[in-house]
Amino acid sequence: MENGNLLQPYVYIKRGYSTRNDKLCCDILIILKPFQTLEYPIDLNANKNGIYKYSQLNKYEEIIKSDHNRNNVLNSGCGDYVKELESLGYKILEESIVAKISIKP
Repeated sequence: MENGNLLQPYVYIKRGYSTRNDKLCCDILIILKPFQTLEYPIDLNANKNGIYKYSQLNKYEEIIKSDHNRNNVLNSGCGDYVKELESLGYKILEESIVAKISIKP
């Protein structure tokens, strides 16, 4: 957001889901044991669809909404791996992250 208004990208970037095999799915999915905690860095800029021009004179905010659920994992190309884990009793975390972050150019 720029001064409270939606900021359009200067240049758009095309993205999409990539094909993954079970080995890569194993590497990218986080599996926790019951009552286990984990600190893990997340990329809040992963869903950007363009390059933006910022001005020192304006106020900017990034509004982030990231949903994590079974459909997202299945669409990411890890369907077979997830179904195998579910057959062993594992469950997919259903949660979302919502944040508003000030940006200083």
